[in-house]
Amino acid sequence: MVDVAHLTKVYGHRLNRVTALNDLSFHIEAGEFVGIMGPSGAGKSTLLNMIATIDQPTSGTLTVAGRELTRLGDSEAAKYRREDLGFIFQAFNLVPDLTVADNITLPQTFVPPVPKDLDQRLMRFAKMLGLVPLLKRYPEQLSLGQRQRVAAARAMIGHPDLILADEPTGSLDSMAATELLQYLAKLNLEEDVTIMMVTHDAFTASFCNRIIFIRDGAYFAEVTRHSSRQAFFNSIIDMEATINGGIAVGRLIRTSLRRHRTVNRLYVLMAALMIAMLYAMLALIQDDALLARTVAMNDVTAAVPALLVGVLVVILLFAIVFLLYMNSILIERRTSNLRLYRRLGMPVSRIGLGLLGESLILGTGAIVLGIGGGWGFSKFLAMMLLRIMGVHRVVGLLWAPRAAAELTLLFLVVYAVLGLINAIYAGNVTMTTAASAPARVRRFQASGWHAVLAWLGAALLASSYLAAFNLVHLTYAMAQRYQGGGVWTLFAVPVIGIVSLYLVFKFSLPAFMNWLQRRPWVRQDATRLLTVTNLNKRLLRNVHSLFLTTVLATVTITVLGSGAMLYQFGQRSVTRSVALDMVASSTGVKSTFGKFKPQAIKRSAVLPTKLAAGRLNEPTHGTGDGDETIYNVLALSDYARIRRMQPTLPKLSLQSGQAAMILFGRTLYRHTWLGKRQHWSLTLTRTRERFAVTRVTGAFPLGDDGYFDRALVVPDRAYADLHALLDSLTGYTLHHTPAANAAVKRLDGAVSEDYVSGSAAVLAGKKAPRVKKVAGATDFSRRAVQFKAPLMAEMNVVFGMALFIVIILGVVFIVATASILLIKQLMLAAEDHQARTVLRQLGMPRPTERRVASAQTGMVFALPLVFGAVNSGLIIHYLSMFLNDPGVLLVIAIIMLYVLVYLAFGILTVKLTERP
Repeated sequence: MVDVAHLTKVYGHRLNRVTALNDLSFHIEAGEFVGIMGPSGAGKSTLLNMIATIDQPTSGTLTVAGRELTRLGDSEAAKYRREDLGFIFQAFNLVPDLTVADNITLPQTFVPPVPKDLDQRLMRFAKMLGLVPLLKRYPEQLSLGQRQRVAAARAMIGHPDLILADEPTGSLDSMAATELLQYLAKLNLEEDVTIMMVTHDAFTASFCNRIIFIRDGAYFAEVTRHSSRQAFFNSIIDMEATINGGIAVGRLIRTSLRRHRTVNRLYVLMAALMIAMLYAMLALIQDDALLARTVAMNDVTAAVPALLVGVLVVILLFAIVFLLYMNSILIERRTSNLRLYRRLGMPVSRIGLGLLGESLILGTGAIVLGIGGGWGFSKFLAMMLLRIMGVHRVVGLLWAPRAAAELTLLFLVVYAVLGLINAIYAGNVTMTTAASAPARVRRFQASGWHAVLAWLGAALLASSYLAAFNLVHLTYAMAQRYQGGGVWTLFAVPVIGIVSLYLVFKFSLPAFMNWLQRRPWVRQDATRLLTVTNLNKRLLRNVHSLFLTTVLATVTITVLGSGAMLYQFGQRSVTRSVALDMVASSTGVKSTFGKFKPQAIKRSAVLPTKLAAGRLNEPTHGTGDGDETIYNVLALSDYARIRRMQPTLPKLSLQSGQAAMILFGRTLYRHTWLGKRQHWSLTLTRTRERFAVTRVTGAFPLGDDGYFDRALVVPDRAYADLHALLDSLTGYTLHHTPAANAAVKRLDGAVSEDYVSGSAAVLAGKKAPRVKKVAGATDFSRRAVQFKAPLMAEMNVVFGMALFIVIILGVVFIVATASILLIKQLMLAAEDHQARTVLRQLGMPRPTERRVASAQTGMVFALPLVFGAVNSGLIIHYLSMFLNDPGVLLVIAIIMLYVLVYLAFGILTVKLTERP
């Protein structure tokens, strides 16, 4: 049945060679119940891994049921483990989120088709092992002996040729151990199944028919049962007396320290990225010659150093909080190791010094990598800032010794504090644990108040999303109905959204996963079942980190999206303010036209308007009824003529008695008092002419800077009949010659203002509006001449600086958000390593294992991304209501870049979790 011939396994190479098996040979007949005994480190576990095809020998042959195992490919090995082997482990290795019935049948659902008699097999072995009343329970609800019987049933349900039992009674009391061994002996006798059991215990071994002893990886002796079990037991005791061995404590400690090296490297790398950003920012701030060019541009750019310092402080505080949070995660996973060191007698002071030294080593690595990377990144950062602000200058790498020294000292102190925190934590770790008690698995209870909170969370989140989408309209409506209702609405909607989002992560999503887990189409497919159960487990164990990363994702996408929106809004607002290169009123033409040479003007367009006061009327006397202001009235034909030069203007069609109103902030007004369903009319208060407002737009002919407040487009006949002051606007397209550019720059700072009275008499129609040069208390104003180029330069500086800041903050937030998820998932993958090994031993194919790991990791990364995208989308939608057509192309581009970086972290996590 099992033939082991000259089996040798050597780990390491050269000076680090360790021989686990040394020319081991023996044979087991079909139907035997054989025990393998030997001291710790003798090679028993290595031998089991060889027979399970989890590991490959260095030399020698291993044959099971006539099949040479060393020649099997991955798919053949998985099929062999699934169909020909059964496993019983000391730790039971049951999936805690599956019922007893699902645990027993799990290996048979790895690869379709599922055996038609699976239910019959389940009941047969459940009856044989006394498990029928327990089939619907979960492992945590069973005693230790019952759990091991479940493991035995799982091993037998596939009718394997060989059962491997690794210390099956190691976690059981004497009564439960005796009961299990009697069941195994019964299976061996009645089912004629071959059992190979590894054990240290002579009593357990006495239930076998033969015992093979190995020492130092080689065959040592064997004992065969010929009479009573008591006599056999005595023979085993005698043989054990001749065998000695042990495991070095030093090797155990070194293994524990090196166990999480991948996570430590990632931790150092993520910290180094933040330090690199801080160095580049600090080096930029300390370069006085570089910032002098930006500070001297205008009054706005003079605040650039202060803004950069503010961003630096935000990133620094965020980096320290991030390190504290990640340190708490990393030290928590060391608890079992720290407890072990204290049990072995290591002084607390030595453990504390070790943790302090380890923290300083990690910190030194992060500082060196960070400052080196920041030095290389500083050139890119400086060039990006100067390019956005329109400064043309070649920049090299920024080496700032003072910045490097300051950051080095600061972060050495931070890492020393982290090491001291870890040392204090280690001193408070108890040497005792409740491991002997049945482990409690976090599981959602799909009933009672859990179910109520699950439904409540989902309902509240959906309601808050709906309210947030209509927040402007809702706030306005509440403000009209209740005093202070608008402020309370602005406060309540986000608070309800945050609370309900936490409830969704805490209750709603686990409830949904629990419901999915019970679906037949999930339970009969191992990939789906394990994906759902593992994801549910991770949801329950990582509620706070998932909620935190969702909040960070929301903040990051909001910061990036709103910054991009403001930048694009700044670009568009210049064109909306000054449609051509220069726009001048009648007084502006008189004061500036003579200062331009005719060759500088490419073409011009005159737009006649008339100044009139107007009053809005609404039939139901809603808010806005009676609103009075100054209008520049335009003829429809003049509007159409300017539209040919300014294609962004919407097309208008008016009948007699109709008008189109143009105002800034149209989007906001349409969601407040200027409602879509209201029927407005406008009366020119001096002439008493009345128009039905059939169209509201936010695009002004020649740009809104040429108008005192609003504009009104009326039919040509109505315009001709209107007796009001003529206020013509002229737009110019200029040749961009050096002389013309110099004239624009010279004249832009010396432009006068136009004013028109907004007194009660003027607005009521008792006086006609007049343009004047002296300001009054109630006057409307505008610049007599507005140039596009200087305004565009100023907007580029202001909104470009804002975009620069949000990109920097966005990069930091992306690194933090993705790093938390990545490291948490790697730590969970390390904890699940034994479970994955068990599933592989049970016959799960490698592709299926990778699909399960990829699906659950992908879902964990997708949840914060999806919820964060929805949250930030609603926030950006709300902010866009206060801007006039801000545009979304750049917003989408930057958010997609964030998504790609985030997905790259997800793919990296999947690749790292797939590593053995």
